Amino acid sequence: MTNHIAHLIRLSVFGLFSIFLLAPTISQAQCGSTVTSMFPNHIAVCPRGDIVTSVTILDPGGLPCVGSVITMSINQNCVCGALTATAITGNNGVATFRPRSGGCCSGPGVVTWTDASGVVLGSAALVNSPDMSGDCAVNLTDVTMFATQFVSAGGRCADFNGDGAINLVDVVIISNHIGH
Repeated sequence: MTNHIAHLIRLSVFGLFSIFLLAPTISQAQCGSTVTSMFPNHIAVCPRGDIVTSVTILDPGGLPCVGSVITMSINQNCVCGALTATAITGNNGVATFRPRSGGCCSGPGVVTWTDASGVVLGSAALVNSPDMSGDCAVNLTDVTMFATQFVSAGGRCADFNGDGAINLVDVVIISNHIGH
């Protein structure tokens, strides 16, 4: 009889333990929504990885997805350096990435964010960097390319903060990244 009770207790403890382990996995796989989650239309990257990109993963009801594994992928023909980065959402549903990369390209789905099951939750159409040449170093070549776009007020590759204008904010950004 004592053996039988001990066996039942072990099964109950194992069952509860399994529920606690599996419950977050189940909810995380179902959590992210393409409708309510928030993604930038543009991301900036740096070879040193010191430019931050954040996304907010929300469930269909708009509540934060906590502990979700999110992968950011950058089109391999677009940039040098890291092509994927993975982050886990915090209590507010925010996943933060610091991709170590450079270069510039635009087009639908240049950057995508997927959940642990591979479902694409969002995308961005532009990635750029103070490393405008894409050689994974911010140097005189990049400053020359930036100056050309700054003077002509054209080209999205020199608009590092994504505000729609190439201005003094962008000058400060490239200045702060020379040597990276």
